[in-house]
Amino acid sequence: MALVVMDAGHGGNNPGAVYQGRQEKDDALALTLAVGQILEESGVEVYYTRTTDIYEAPEQKAQEGNAVRGDYFVSIHRNSSPYPNQYTGSYVIIVSSWWKARKITMS
Repeated sequence: MALVVMDAGHGGNNPGAVYQGRQEKDDALALTLAVGQILEESGVEVYYTRTTDIYEAPEQKAQEGNAVRGDYFVSIHRNSSPYPNQYTGSYVIIVSSWWKARKITMS
């Protein structure tokens, strides 16, 4: 069975995109935990880079993923802009040892 490393973007003192009181770090964490739970309920092994509001540099998160020998590294983020309809949705970066990094944008 594959090991999926789930990374909630930003965290701690790095809120990421902020708009109308919402912070990317909070939205990314909530979505990461929800997706991780679905994967776990489907029998997939999941490792989380964070489950609380802490910050780790992207390099640290990558090292964690390598240390646990993850098969996939999924980093979840959310877009935002102070201008209506400029950016919408979220994006997910998926990396595996056999597949080049891909950025998937969802609206």
